[in-house]
Amino acid sequence: MTKQEYFSSIYEPVQHKTFKSSLNNFLLKEFPQIGGPMIIDLMVNRIESMVDTFYPPLKNLKLGQFLWFAVAKDEKLCYGKTMAKTRIVPTILSLVTDDEIEKMKQGISLKEMRKVRKARLLKQAEHQEGILSSIDLSLISLESLHTISRHVTRYEKEQKTILPRRGTIHDMGSSLSHKGIICKKRKAERKSISEVARETNHSPQAIDRYTQDLDRVSLCLKKGLSINDTSFVTNLGKNLVVEYRTLSNEIEVAKKENLFDLNKLPF
Repeated sequence: MTKQEYFSSIYEPVQHKTFKSSLNNFLLKEFPQIGGPMIIDLMVNRIESMVDTFYPPLKNLKLGQFLWFAVAKDEKLCYGKTMAKTRIVPTILSLVTDDEIEKMKQGISLKEMRKVRKARLLKQAEHQEGILSSIDLSLISLESLHTISRHVTRYEKEQKTILPRRGTIHDMGSSLSHKGIICKKRKAERKSISEVARETNHSPQAIDRYTQDLDRVSLCLKKGLSINDTSFVTNLGKNLVVEYRTLSNEIEVAKKENLFDLNKLPF
């Protein structure tokens, strides 16, 4: 035995005193039917990667930051899909920021700050490819879902934007709020799909789908179809058809107002 082989035999075992080696040994011993060493090694590497992702070093967190698991932004919604089967991603969120502290020093009301904070949390998660829900915000802020909805809706109306949350990004529920903002930007403000996509955190495909649904409902109603018949033809819920009808009327009024303003211009 050479000197190098001697030292290697002494110190190499220490390199295997790791979580990876322990997990590898556990799987080989308890679940030998899974596969051979190569399959087990691939599984161990994947599990180790997930542990590193979901349990990041907390020593790098700043004052006011915390770890929260959000639904992956690119996760696809389908019928019957439970949260247990939904892909999630870890996000680092800030309960408070220096900018918010400065605003509070200036005397900004707590009511206004709560609204701004909710919007910021939604954006923070989205920047890390995660999407929060109203339930997430409710747990974080210890406020009711009704309060969360009121603050988020008010912020969106005031800023004329759509915040990235599960109801809008993953198109959950029948609410027309985000669809209405998108359709108004396209139809009344005559903005391009790329502009609307940038302003509302939506894909061009989603924007095109919403405006097409609006056009289909409007056409059916103009042809004299009832709400029930329009719902059947478009495959949209009756409540959604009624809301699209209201939205169509609002857009027509907005178009006339914009035309009137243009006619007042001195050129």
